Amino acid sequence: MLTKILAKKTIIGRYPLLRMPQANWIETTIIHLQNWALAQSDFFSKEDWKEIQLKKLTKLLVLAEMNVPYWQKLFKKINLNPKSLRDFEDLQIMPVLTRTEIKKILIEELISQTAPKKRFVKAFTSGSTGEPLSFYQDRKEMSWRRAGILKELHNFGIVLNRPALILGLSTHKQLDKFGFRFLSSDLEISQKRIEILYSFIHTQNPEVFIGTPSLLNRFLFFLEKDGEPVPPFKVIRYTGESMSQEERNTLSQKFACPIFTQYGARECSYIGMECRKGKLHLTPWINYVEIVDDAGSSLSHGREGRIVVTYFENEVMPFIRYDIGDRGMIRPDSCPCGWQTPTIEFTGRKAGAIKLPSGRMIEVLRIAAKIAKKFDKKIARFQLEQASPDDFVFRFIPTADYSATTELGLRAYFNKIFDGELRCTFEAVEHILPNQEGKVPLFVKHY
Repeated sequence: MLTKILAKKTIIGRYPLLRMPQANWIETTIIHLQNWALAQSDFFSKEDWKEIQLKKLTKLLVLAEMNVPYWQKLFKKINLNPKSLRDFEDLQIMPVLTRTEIKKILIEELISQTAPKKRFVKAFTSGSTGEPLSFYQDRKEMSWRRAGILKELHNFGIVLNRPALILGLSTHKQLDKFGFRFLSSDLEISQKRIEILYSFIHTQNPEVFIGTPSLLNRFLFFLEKDGEPVPPFKVIRYTGESMSQEERNTLSQKFACPIFTQYGARECSYIGMECRKGKLHLTPWINYVEIVDDAGSSLSHGREGRIVVTYFENEVMPFIRYDIGDRGMIRPDSCPCGWQTPTIEFTGRKAGAIKLPSGRMIEVLRIAAKIAKKFDKKIARFQLEQASPDDFVFRFIPTADYSATTELGLRAYFNKIFDGELRCTFEAVEHILPNQEGKVPLFVKHY
């Protein structure tokens, strides 16, 4: 009983150590303490999770009302008193917030007026949705993201005693403490693969690989091309793109190890964490997830709708009832793994890679992340298209801030990354039409 009480207090954030200054050794201690608490949470009941979520939700709403102008005004307008919150249903009087709407609000209105500036970490979405957004992460939330990674590995029987091989994912700063990162652009350079990447593999014998499906496939291609043996990884974690079960089975056989994924958004960290049965479980220790209809009303489990997340851990720029741009459903049935947390299904996006006439491959997420970081104020939404082996189209919805200077910057970037191998066409449009699934694909290939 005492173990359970301490674990719940740690997850809620009431454990004294969690309020101490974040020196490196303290942060490491906090991460391991949180990971310990998450390991205990495997045995929590649905009632335990409801208690934890309500307390964390109330705390977030109170802080948002006290410190963030946008939420202060909204709560007053809809007559919401966070301290009198009784159940999750009370949230439904609040409107759903989308990326498009956030970008219309002054950033000063969305951020805490009292949080220390050292807690503000500038961040960008990866651009995988084609609708970039810049925002602030809370430095304190990083420990939960890192504890989550340890929890994922623990689910598959892995204790991280050696540095992991991290391929790409340069904007995923939570990975920095866990291994060696090799840039996706360097993967295309033979000398760097041999002198840096293969040298790391031979000397450090990494047990864990972390990357996107596109980079995992590209890595395997170069291993075969360079005559390198397949590293004996114990587990592979992929993120950033979806992968078919057939492709996952094939890669698992080639690398002779389990492959798992997670579901999340840069703004809200984890949303789904995979168990050994291959199901994505909700992560109630850091957020509350709703499936809503087009009017913003919550749907019952088993019904598909928009995925809306309230993220507990960002106090400097709270995301409350935030539409992440995906559709999905929360399953009504229980998982055979034994966890009491519900499972979620969603429609994912597969980004892929652009192949140049020379044979070089450019990961689409690499381009999307760059555009999201440098041009988020100039471009409301975009789509990449490779119409032929030699032709590339950048389709975009410009904002009022877009100018001739913006286009020069974009052309310079594409010319540099493609090294002049592709003819680039720019299409400024008012709308980018969705596909039959109701989604706007980030990358379209026509040959």
